[in-house]
Amino acid sequence: MASPGQCNYASANYYLDSLIQYRNSLGLPALTIHWGQWGSVGLAANIKHSILKPFTINQGLAALEYAMISHKTQVIPYEADLSTAKKVLASARGILFNIMDSSVVSAYQIDGEKFWIEYDSASGVDAHNEILQKYIKQIIRITLKMNENEKIDNHASFQDLGMDSIMMVEMKNGLQASVGKRVKISINSVKDCRTVSELSARLVDIISGTEPITILTRDQIRELVYYDAKLPDNIQIGCNLALTLCPLSKISTILITGATGTLGPYILRDLRQNYPSIKKVYCLMRLSSLSSSDDRFLRYLQNKNLLSLDELESWVETIPGDVTKELMGMNSTTYSKISCEVDALFNLAVSASLPERYSATKSLHSSRIINVQGCKNVLELAVANKLKYVYHVSSIGAEHELDEDEIYKETWPNLGQVDQFTNSAYIISKLICDNLIEQAVARSIPCKVFRMPNIGGDSKTGGNVPLKVSK
Repeated sequence: MASPGQCNYASANYYLDSLIQYRNSLGLPALTIHWGQWGSVGLAANIKHSILKPFTINQGLAALEYAMISHKTQVIPYEADLSTAKKVLASARGILFNIMDSSVVSAYQIDGEKFWIEYDSASGVDAHNEILQKYIKQIIRITLKMNENEKIDNHASFQDLGMDSIMMVEMKNGLQASVGKRVKISINSVKDCRTVSELSARLVDIISGTEPITILTRDQIRELVYYDAKLPDNIQIGCNLALTLCPLSKISTILITGATGTLGPYILRDLRQNYPSIKKVYCLMRLSSLSSSDDRFLRYLQNKNLLSLDELESWVETIPGDVTKELMGMNSTTYSKISCEVDALFNLAVSASLPERYSATKSLHSSRIINVQGCKNVLELAVANKLKYVYHVSSIGAEHELDEDEIYKETWPNLGQVDQFTNSAYIISKLICDNLIEQAVARSIPCKVFRMPNIGGDSKTGGNVPLKVSK
């Protein structure tokens, strides 16, 4: 009689054979994954082996993602100490030599000792950031097999650079090999970093110990939320400022933040087609070392295929700036000019990273700074030199309570609802922004909030669908 284990094994093989036959009937190759040791869950989680090492759930999922898109018939995801393997398996050294060179190339080409000498001799957060950015870019070039002279923008997303989940794991391993045992870099500690700038800022925090990777308690989240939700006292309307507000029908000049985001191009199209009174639109654009703000803006709009370049000429003007910074990243002359000309502000700038946790971070690319501090900066501009209308894009997730008709309330959300929220930096930051706008309205600043549902994209490519305007 077969043992239960043998029965399970036979049943599993029968199921896999059936699955292979079904995939073959569709013309698809079967995929076999020979898993290494999962470290956090399962029967093998606590097994110790001299060569094989446990990998994290995030690494496992990244390996699964790679396997599904690789079109290979067999893959073996594992974490291993190949140095030990080369010593123990002498007969396999020739094969392991090539694997060793490709898997830990970062460790050989990045001088960890030199890195720490540079880092320790530098003074200040900015200097530490510059050093880390240099080394991160070096590892990215190795990972992506880029030319040494190819430029990498600090604010370009890793995805846009061509990095997938597996490459992110490789880059993390390269960073760990560079810094050695002095600092522990886990996947969880850097998983929400999407650019060189974000990753360098996070690593500075980890190295300095100023931002420990710990989960805030409910009491700590609530305390931080109430602190961040206080509208600065300088955002007020003076006696004469109210008289400077132009009638809605006469709005002619607009400033948009986040114009190259998901919603921005569609707002631009609607403004152009439906509001002939609008003569000028300024679009705030972050600086990039790779291309000018005009080039990036026009290329993005062209890809969307919503507006022709002829329609944009002389109507739209891009302005270098950053919603997270003082004076919104503009110089004082430009800021003064804009604050006097603009009649209405559309705040579309957003960090929408759902996995990011809300924390006291000061990273310029975090939800706390982009969404919350950015909202405060927009409201500050709204009362500079003359009063302006503010149109702020929020999220349907910022309201958890239902009204008597069992639909989401359209009143201002109660800040105390944060106790019902999961710790998603995006959702919590939007709750705070709604509260900031509520305070601004109470001070007679003309604001309107639009709570948008999640905006998806093309089901095949994952990108936003380029809709053509019918003639």
